[in-house]
Amino acid sequence: MNFRTIDSLFEQAKKIISGCMFLTLIMSVMFFLYWLIISMRITLPAFINGFFLFWINLVSNAIKDVYFYKNITMLLPLVVSVMFIVLTYLLNCVMVYIEQSHSNYKKYVENYKQNLEKTINMQLRRNFINELTRTNYFLTKMRLQIKTLNSYLHEPLPEEDCRNLEDRILRSILNAMNHPYIINKGMDGNNIYFVCNDMRLAAEFYTHFVAKSIAYINKYMQEKISINFYCAVDVFDFENEIKFKLQELNKILDLSIRNKILVSPRFKVYYQELYPGYFVFKLLGEYNFSKTSYRSQYVNIYTLHRHV
Repeated sequence: MNFRTIDSLFEQAKKIISGCMFLTLIMSVMFFLYWLIISMRITLPAFINGFFLFWINLVSNAIKDVYFYKNITMLLPLVVSVMFIVLTYLLNCVMVYIEQSHSNYKKYVENYKQNLEKTINMQLRRNFINELTRTNYFLTKMRLQIKTLNSYLHEPLPEEDCRNLEDRILRSILNAMNHPYIINKGMDGNNIYFVCNDMRLAAEFYTHFVAKSIAYINKYMQEKISINFYCAVDVFDFENEIKFKLQELNKILDLSIRNKILVSPRFKVYYQELYPGYFVFKLLGEYNFSKTSYRSQYVNIYTLHRHV
């Protein structure tokens, strides 16, 4: 449907009627002035008389058979003037009707566009949700950083002992998490990871994961050291994506945001759309993971919090 063409036709019609109204109004005034002039017996040029007499004769021929015709002969210019006034009024009525129709048409077009936009958005949302439902796994990756503390009261812990302690805590957490929905877990360099296949149990998983992590970190905490953990999570569709996702999560872990669970945009969108009551997400910042000046790839990263 060409809405602009129809709207243009309305505008053109209003311009034409406005011009006709102006013309008929001018004609009514001119015939009234002509009647005043001839009433005062002022002689006008022949071509002017010819113009007015043309219209007067048209009216005269139309009403010459009525019984009061002889009584209004001198008033025929006024009759013509009144006829043009009536015609102006009728054109004005047509103008009002067209303006009202144009207004109704604009409302119809606006409602049509809103309904079309709503339909398209609903379809896009359904497609988006259908795309999200293909997601079958969520991945959690964690690393530890143990630093020795300088103090006059004790000797610093050797670097090798710090690395060994990191490995011990990570393996303890890895072995402690044995839930049936964890289909894959292991070490990826100096990090541990968990792959889970029941998206509905994510809240339960992170409750146990945080509790176990805190328990083992506190267990091995010493006065000589500080222990910080770094954690990143994401979701994906197929099991063969695990290696790729592990590499992707390294980018988030490399942000070195201590003691927080960092969330990818897709994880946030998935749980906000399909499981809105599970988590609370807070925007951490926007980061460029491309690390190139010619191709920027800014990604929003969020922190994960338990829904209270």
